[in-house]
Amino acid sequence: MTPYGEIRRTLSPWKRERHTLGNCVVTILFAATLLSGQQKTTIKTATQHKATTKRETSEHTAIRKLYEETIQRCDTAWDLEIPQNQFDVSALKILEAGVLHGVTSPAIDLEISKLKLRLLQFDQAAEVYKSLTGNPARACVALGKLDDEKARKDEYELLDRKLEHVDSCVLVYRTTINKKLSDLTVKETEQIGDCRLLALYPPSN
Repeated sequence: MTPYGEIRRTLSPWKRERHTLGNCVVTILFAATLLSGQQKTTIKTATQHKATTKRETSEHTAIRKLYEETIQRCDTAWDLEIPQNQFDVSALKILEAGVLHGVTSPAIDLEISKLKLRLLQFDQAAEVYKSLTGNPARACVALGKLDDEKARKDEYELLDRKLEHVDSCVLVYRTTINKKLSDLTVKETEQIGDCRLLALYPPSN
């Protein structure tokens, strides 16, 4: 046998083994592809089912739009606070430099106190804003740390509660609107009271 023939004989089992291994790899890859396709189909079907079975009520839509508009106004207001803070920092430095050179008065002292308070409030608000990364309403919450912006936080919190309870209040309204006062259960009476506190009974759209 030639050296070449000996080499072929020696390598033949290895080639057969490599061929078998290659077939196994192809089979595994094909099975994984099928499984992946089944999973994607299942996920897509579940998403479609969710979209078709859960529809937003008109009452919920109205509250959600107000909620989103409020958050947008908070974002705009927060963006305006940043240059205002920079202005306050500069103003404080100028006034304090004047005091060091003997330029002082009760009005200047009062303005310095106001500036320091505003800067402190902004620092606290900025910490809150940073800590709520990912929260779409973080500007509203941060603005609540500023004396002249607390109303925005209160408005957001009320809408947040309305958005959470609007659908349940709609259900309470529909199940009790035609009942006499004497026919209401204790629980229904409490639910009506809670919804009225949120201005959700009767619901508006």
